[in-house]
Amino acid sequence: MASFNPVHIAAFLNQPVIAILSGNADGSQIVNTQLNAVLKAQLTSSATVARQTTLASLLQNLAPGDLAADQSLSLRDFVTKYTTLPTDPSANQTALAAIATLSATTTVGALLSLNGTIATFLRKRTPEVYENNAPRSDFRTR
Repeated sequence: MASFNPVHIAAFLNQPVIAILSGNADGSQIVNTQLNAVLKAQLTSSATVARQTTLASLLQNLAPGDLAADQSLSLRDFVTKYTTLPTDPSANQTALAAIATLSATTTVGALLSLNGTIATFLRKRTPEVYENNAPRSDFRTR
């Protein structure tokens, strides 16, 4: 397991997320794993809020994908690719209908802002860590 090295992490902050995912850097697998968790959480949360219980249930078992390779897949195609569908024909049809409610045009890359920098991604997803677009000085003491 990679150890936390703030200097090493700082070197990645201004690089595009996709560059890190596509590279052979130490952090590419860690970033891929974390972004898969973010994607799964966002999709599941959205399905739950929309009261799409079948879809939310399917997303609980969404397998992680290779986000560098799958960045151009639509959300619908990504979920179809990484979800295990029920074998029962009726349940399978219900699952496919639930997946069909996902966007066929929004890509995984767009939803996760993979063309943005790591710093931008972090600012969007962890605003409590930032103050005036700069890391809060007291964050590590909390």
